[in-house]
Amino acid sequence: MLPILLALLPRPGAVQEAPAVPQPQTRLEYHHSALVDLWCLVRARVAGGGEAPALEGLAEAVAAARELEQSVGLPPAWGLLEGNLVACADAAALVKAFEALPEKLERPPAPARPLRAPALKLAQALQSVEGAFQEQLWPQRRQALEAALASLQAGLGAHAAQCFADVTAAFGMRDPGTPIPVYLVTEEPPPGAHTIRTRGGTASFVSIHKVEGSLLAEMVLHEAIHALDSATGDQDTVLVDLRGRLEQAGVLPNSPVMRDLPHILMFAQAADTIRRVLDPAHRPYAEVSGVYERIGPRSQAVVDAWGAHREGKINRDEALDRIVAQAGAGGG
Repeated sequence: MLPILLALLPRPGAVQEAPAVPQPQTRLEYHHSALVDLWCLVRARVAGGGEAPALEGLAEAVAAARELEQSVGLPPAWGLLEGNLVACADAAALVKAFEALPEKLERPPAPARPLRAPALKLAQALQSVEGAFQEQLWPQRRQALEAALASLQAGLGAHAAQCFADVTAAFGMRDPGTPIPVYLVTEEPPPGAHTIRTRGGTASFVSIHKVEGSLLAEMVLHEAIHALDSATGDQDTVLVDLRGRLEQAGVLPNSPVMRDLPHILMFAQAADTIRRVLDPAHRPYAEVSGVYERIGPRSQAVVDAWGAHREGKINRDEALDRIVAQAGAGGG
């Protein structure tokens, strides 16, 4: 027996290969929170979304949010505040977080604007309405969010790895292996979802209002693409390449064209992935919701160019050339 055992031992000096370490894969992490839901309810009302529920203190919170928006020039500075929001369990914690904000928002060459005082006013207004919200509205809203989450986990959740593989391959991304926090909410300002940068990465907010099935799955995947884009900014991805080409074509960094063309491409890719992986009959969210129509004729040109590339009719460079050509086109 001993000779057999010795034969199984590694020979002196023999090189042993280390076992392969599985690489982490990007994954979705779903959350819902009464505070985040209340925040998004208030933001939706500021944006003019529907009739406000009868809730004592809600009107004051909406007024404070509107005052903040007018004072600071939001958006896009909502993201600065929402990075604090997702780290807070309740409005009292949000008040403490906002107490640590800079007194003013400074974004040269724009003049400095008050930030801490109006943000604190909003947090305190949320604290005043929080109890009534949790008692009167949150139970039903939480139930709706949990039902939507169950649907997502049965659909997108079961195929998330395949969806991410399709997106990263299409956009030339190396999977960053990062968790993507997704906060499901009952309502949101148009277009119904957004993603912010946080200290630890990103956070996405997705409304379940009037969307379900593959449409909701596409919204989540679309926001995940924003998160992937943020995490792969140092790679030669399609989105990085597109922005570079637009800049070379003379498009200014903060212009609507620089924002819209990559964004349309994200919409097109998310919809195509959902159609290929989850539902061949899926209709794109940007088409159903009117996003493409609002942006204008550029949208269809981008969708057509990327669709031709996905079908193997043209290569990546040709597709991006066609998309960049839209920088000088009208309609947006």
